[in-house]
Amino acid sequence: MPNSSSTSGPSNLPDTNIIRAIEDGLVEQLKRYLPSEFYISPFPAEIKNFDQAQMNAAALVHFAGSRYAATSEMNHARQTRELRYAVILYLSGEFGGTQGYRILEKVRLALQNYMVAGATPIRLISDQLAEQQAGQWVWQVDIACSVPSVAGHQSPPRPMIGQNHPFNRFKQEEA
Repeated sequence: MPNSSSTSGPSNLPDTNIIRAIEDGLVEQLKRYLPSEFYISPFPAEIKNFDQAQMNAAALVHFAGSRYAATSEMNHARQTRELRYAVILYLSGEFGGTQGYRILEKVRLALQNYMVAGATPIRLISDQLAEQQAGQWVWQVDIACSVPSVAGHQSPPRPMIGQNHPFNRFKQEEA
């Protein structure tokens, strides 16, 4: 049986990954800043099992995707990867209405410039009211950070152009 902690090939990926590590770090940081009445967790795998009506306040962290920076090199073995997350706030009762503004500010203070190991500090992208009905408010706070993205394999070495190669003809003529 393959060793699950090995990184020697695609079938032997490590048990942990940067996406989950950052998500877990965000959850822990929100727990330090938000009131104890909040339910704070990664977004559930089965959203049908989450009933927001059973609580006045919840903050769920959800990985929302990545963007990769273009490289100016011929070798694309290393790129910058921007990881985006959404913090979904379900607010009602004493946390609803304009009290949500106070919670938004607490989330901003908790996450802006917060650094999870292996990533750049968190950048705020946006916050907005996603839904409001019957005394329940759903806010979404979008954030991002960057991590290095390194290929699992390297391209073969490119041939060196020798001094007598035709591409170097102009350099030879100038000399």
